[in-house]
Amino acid sequence: KDSKNEHLHRLTSTLALVQKIDQVFLYATGQKKAESLKKFKVGNAPFYQFPALSLHLSKRPVIVFCDVDF
Repeated sequence: KDSKNEHLHRLTSTLALVQKIDQVFLYATGQKKAESLKKFKVGNAPFYQFPALSLHLSKRPVIVFCDVDF
């Protein structure tokens, strides 16, 4: 491990890119993510409070892969 960053496998993008993407896949693991996935599914928080909601602006519905029920 060459970095002190604990999020080595995280990918970030701009809103403009999200709007151009044909298909978004969201991958989340662990029970700690269940509450965030619920918020993502409902989608009623402002983007500035929950930036992942911007993924809903992609051309097609987001496909979610996870190991917990939400």
